[in-house]
Amino acid sequence: MQTPLRLAKMLRFAWTSLQQLMSAQGPAYVQFLCRVLTQHPDMLREALALAAKGYHLRKITEQVTAVDNLKGYLTREVDNLYEELTRRSQDGNKRLKAYVRQVVGHIRREYEAIHTDFRHEVEDMLTTFMRVLEATRQESHFTTLIGGELQPLTKILQR
Repeated sequence: MQTPLRLAKMLRFAWTSLQQLMSAQGPAYVQFLCRVLTQHPDMLREALALAAKGYHLRKITEQVTAVDNLKGYLTREVDNLYEELTRRSQDGNKRLKAYVRQVVGHIRREYEAIHTDFRHEVEDMLTTFMRVLEATRQESHFTTLIGGELQPLTKILQR
């Protein structure tokens, strides 16, 4: 026996449908629902469930991809850090600081784009990056040159 729809469920459905319609996939969602309603109206409940599952799968995939992209970027930067800092320091203090600001800004933007539920996946690699950067700074005597540029990453790790 089916239970009647409650007002709260109907409002939640209306709200999520409106959000879906206003998203980038809105036109495809409307086309999908129209096709289901005209060709398979008895399958509407399953179609809505599958659409919701597909939406969540896409969202989770976006976050996992963002985590992998940031991990890859951090790995490449760790591998090239010493050479880049040495090369850029030969071009002058301003170039060195600009490079560090660019890297830190890139990491910060990508990190903040990751949902908080997925950030723990990146924190070990971020900590490794900071340790390598700190060791490189100490070893190469860049301590005074690029100290302030690292504050945004230090704040991220302290959260």
